[in-house]
Amino acid sequence: MQFASGAGPDLFIISPGDFLRYYNGGVLLDLTPFMEQSARDDFLPSVIANRMVDGKIYGVSLGLNSTAMIYDKELIQKLGLKEPSWEMTWSEIGDLAVEISKAAKRDRFTGLADGGRDEPALEVWLGQRGKSLYTTEGKLGFDDKDIAEWFAFWQDLRKRGGCAAPDTQALDRGEIDSSMLTLGKAAIGFHQSNQLVGFQALNKSKLGLTTYPDGGKGAKPGRYLKPAMMWSVSAQSKQQEAAVKLVSFFVADLEAGKLLGVERGVPASDAVRKVVTPTLDELGRTMADYITLISDKVGPLPPPPPRGAGEIQTILRRVNELVGFGKLQCVARGVDCG
Repeated sequence: MQFASGAGPDLFIISPGDFLRYYNGGVLLDLTPFMEQSARDDFLPSVIANRMVDGKIYGVSLGLNSTAMIYDKELIQKLGLKEPSWEMTWSEIGDLAVEISKAAKRDRFTGLADGGRDEPALEVWLGQRGKSLYTTEGKLGFDDKDIAEWFAFWQDLRKRGGCAAPDTQALDRGEIDSSMLTLGKAAIGFHQSNQLVGFQALNKSKLGLTTYPDGGKGAKPGRYLKPAMMWSVSAQSKQQEAAVKLVSFFVADLEAGKLLGVERGVPASDAVRKVVTPTLDELGRTMADYITLISDKVGPLPPPPPRGAGEIQTILRRVNELVGFGKLQCVARGVDCG
């Protein structure tokens, strides 16, 4: 975008990861004067807060999703076991996974995929402890004891037969078609709420959607609402009011909401979501209902990741495999994950 030369667009969409770059560049218009309080009240508070700096609004989310466990609802019901639900803790989900593994009686099939290698799962785990992957300064937001306890949880679950063995989990390339759920190797996996449609298309069994495990009594939410993309207006625009009206149409107009559906994420506006939800198919309603369910059970968006942060997924996967294969033992302040 040609903002430096003054030739940038009046209105544009940016990803959450690019927000600070544009804000620091001084190209984002403060939308606060254009938004009536009634309009702001219609959006989930956490959504408005995620795009505020010093009390000023610089962007509006076009749609939302969040972390979610996707599970084989049909299988778990056939086994006569309790389905995973939002109030279940990590320990309880682990116990359920062991039960599923035993009840299913399938070769190399487990109740849970191995989430020890998944960055979003670790991020939620840390968030529930009041920690984060990264600090606002771009440093690690956790210590050796946190990560040792994380790997220890998964190593214990492997030994109990609750999550996928390392050689089985290695089949997962990070895509829907190679996930443990789709390959028929696990009943529950760690994914994103907007992936439900893609998973259901590749799975014959009816699937369900629920939150990542709860942190237990006194824990923070850990999860947060992720803006799929965000509308912003250029501070250089000579058509600011017209640009803001167009943003308002996309995110707050009821008819526009019906046309867009949940293709770009579940509407952040409560009023639009209520109108859109009944028009959706079963999977769309499930995703919309999920966002409504967790809307009062989320925390703030974490600090933006520093440059090179994408490598953490590769590192997590490698270390988790080494621990799983017994080639690495991590010990920190009395925590042994070997």
